[in-house]
Amino acid sequence: MNTKISSWITHSYDKLRSDSAAGASKNYTVYMAKGETEGCQIAFRPENDCAIALKLASGDSSLLYEMSSLANKHLIEGKYYTDSTPPYNGEEIALKAGETTPILVEFRTSENTESGDHALVFEAISDGVVIGKYEITLHVWNFALPVNKTLQTAVGLRRWRIESLHGYCDDELYKKYYEMLLDHGISAYVLPYDILDPRADEYMSDPRVTAFSVLWEVDDDKLLQYYNKIVSNPEWTKKAFFYPLDEPDDMEKLEELKKRCERLIKLCPKIGRTSPYYTDIQIGENSDQVDHMAEYINLHCPKLALYDDEMSYGQYLNYKPEKTFWQRMDDLIARGDRMWTYVCNAPIKPYGALFADYSGICQRSLFWQTYERGATGFLYWCCNAWDYHGHKINPWEDLWNSCKGLNPGEEPVPVYGEGILCYPGTKVGIDGPVSSIRMKIFRDGIEDYELFALAEKLLGRDYVIKKINEITPSLTEFTADIDKIALVRKEIGDAIEKAM
Repeated sequence: MNTKISSWITHSYDKLRSDSAAGASKNYTVYMAKGETEGCQIAFRPENDCAIALKLASGDSSLLYEMSSLANKHLIEGKYYTDSTPPYNGEEIALKAGETTPILVEFRTSENTESGDHALVFEAISDGVVIGKYEITLHVWNFALPVNKTLQTAVGLRRWRIESLHGYCDDELYKKYYEMLLDHGISAYVLPYDILDPRADEYMSDPRVTAFSVLWEVDDDKLLQYYNKIVSNPEWTKKAFFYPLDEPDDMEKLEELKKRCERLIKLCPKIGRTSPYYTDIQIGENSDQVDHMAEYINLHCPKLALYDDEMSYGQYLNYKPEKTFWQRMDDLIARGDRMWTYVCNAPIKPYGALFADYSGICQRSLFWQTYERGATGFLYWCCNAWDYHGHKINPWEDLWNSCKGLNPGEEPVPVYGEGILCYPGTKVGIDGPVSSIRMKIFRDGIEDYELFALAEKLLGRDYVIKKINEITPSLTEFTADIDKIALVRKEIGDAIEKAM
């Protein structure tokens, strides 16, 4: 063989770029519970153009869930990032000289998977020659993550946006996208079928579905039909929510939201009412948006950054409430309300977000922060925003999806991948979706949340918060140690196993 190829194993959440330096390790241990999906990346960096293929050489193939190619690079601010994860089936992948290209290897366990260590060996082949062997040990803890999740998720999935790049969107194609989200532990706002359709029952009862929105812009008779069906099943009632208005940021919108909620309270009192908000505008002398919305919202969803008083009180109020924003959210939970949170296109760094060029540590930590703040739901406005504020894009070619042009005279904030967690599979011959590395980090963050919930039951909340703060001590601080998340997860999992 005429070329030298550096290869190594790194964490699944390591957001590699084309210019990422080569690592050294060819051994890796994946720690996971039963009923969990975890993985790692095998990365390659050749001196000359060449091609490689990766295959499982030995080990239990039933534990290998999926392999994904990260060969498609996305140009962001002059650098090439990995993001899209089309399935990899062992075919040759072309490598460019001096560029890093990873393959994501994921494993999935079930409740019946034997606990302990499972050894797997992968081989990389170039020009018919084995150029690298990679020993991966799956250490499976002797406990399972719950089938019924503690964390609810709600993510926008737009039919018309699917149609814009596929050329059509029937129920079957929408279901492919919906099922892909479920496979990553994520529930889309809209079910594949109308709630009154008997085919919707299976989805509403599916434990993978943690939340679904209820259409409220219908007449009273239709609304009551929805309501009566949903409340006939306590599990459906917990999952259902109304979303009557998005991000109210002035009094006119707040009053309209109140009006809509009053109708819903009258007709459908048992279903949660949410309205995500990123502001805390002042109302009167010593009152604010939190006070106003507390009168009619029972499923609160403030943006995660608002838990910093400087981002809530500091930007909007000319007085200082007696309690912190966080304490007031805790008070709403104490009165029996539910609490969700969300991120969007602002604020940017040092706060965390789901942008394509933000670190995997930051993005996985969003769910650690969510747990610490007592929120039991995570909302994201869209996963396929391929046409954002009139800026239509093909995400394979362009990930800039900022609010470009919304504020004349202001420089747009360049954010990449905002509202885009998946890709249309048409580019790679798939009549359906292709996920992203960020969607997989989203899934891993959800599973971390469930790990924390289990640890809190056995080891106490103080223990869990201490571990969370080792990774993210505040909303703007994230560890720079790429190994730290894996290490802390191992410590938590080992402690749970010992406590059980």
